Amino acid sequence: MISHRFINRHLLKRSGLSYLLSPLSFLNAFMQTWRRKLIRIGAFQAPCFVISIGNITSGGSGKTPLTIHLAKALTGKGFKVAVSHRGYKGGFEHSPHLISDEDSLLYPASLCGDEAYLIASRLKGIPVAVGRDRKAAISLILGSHPDTQIVIMDDGFQHLKVRRNIDIACFDADTGIGNGLLIPAGYLREPLSALRDAQIIVINRKHPDADISALNSHLRLLGGDIYTCDYRITMGRDFEGNPIPLELIKNKRCILVSGIANPDSLTKSVHSLGIDIREHFAFPDHYSYSGQSSVSDIITYCKDNSIERIVCTEKDIMKLSRHQDIQALLTALVLDLACDDDAALMEDIMKRIENVRVS
Repeated sequence: MISHRFINRHLLKRSGLSYLLSPLSFLNAFMQTWRRKLIRIGAFQAPCFVISIGNITSGGSGKTPLTIHLAKALTGKGFKVAVSHRGYKGGFEHSPHLISDEDSLLYPASLCGDEAYLIASRLKGIPVAVGRDRKAAISLILGSHPDTQIVIMDDGFQHLKVRRNIDIACFDADTGIGNGLLIPAGYLREPLSALRDAQIIVINRKHPDADISALNSHLRLLGGDIYTCDYRITMGRDFEGNPIPLELIKNKRCILVSGIANPDSLTKSVHSLGIDIREHFAFPDHYSYSGQSSVSDIITYCKDNSIERIVCTEKDIMKLSRHQDIQALLTALVLDLACDDDAALMEDIMKRIENVRVS
């Protein structure tokens, strides 16, 4: 697993190593361009409206919070909505399953994958299916819920075997396009030219004062409507889901534990709340915390330093709570998405839905 330090030094910025690997970046760009052209031939046309929310970067870019936000908004407008997620690193990733229906969650996080489980737990009453095979997952949704009108594919921009009516590409304001090169020399999964397939681009900020002017100008050259959204930490939750006001966390001695793509941004966000963070234990993205040895350093640090709260993300608390030694200390920060351009974004999406209905 690539370290966060390596990403910051060589993939988000230009370095001697990234220049050395640039020929592989150009080769990858060529292959991804042709892949995008070829795979779409004969793609599955679902008998419902399909919205893909994805990215062209390697790390987190706010796809899942936007999926939750959009699913709630469209449901509020009277649509029957469902969500398709890959279920990355979950037991059902290679075996499509409906993990929630209109009544309840059906399986634990270990089978669903952390992000899919988070989506299902936040979207009560909205069916969620997981599986790398999106055609099978969407068919499963429609078989169980034939009245579904809109399926949102989280992390679906590269999944070209399913036709979509709207492609939304997300960017994190802090990481942007990285150093502009593709893997393995940079942070991009596809060349920027792939954004010509995106009708909508969303820039997600973890800090309201983040400067997005350069990224915004760069993306405008590629077409698509651009909107800006902000993450907001609204409250905390314990391992049983009970709410914890942020004011109660600020008065405690805390450590931060995360297994996400960009831990530095999380650190800034937590410090901006005035929470007293003594140490940040940063693990690779989607870290499982599966063995007792993986959290032994955390337990030792908490005992030696009289730590009162272990602050983490919502997707981390699902896995950390398996360790009874730290259950009582766990507090997950609840992230919600607030879009400055929310009215304009929803108007844009609604127009595209209506255009399909008319045609």
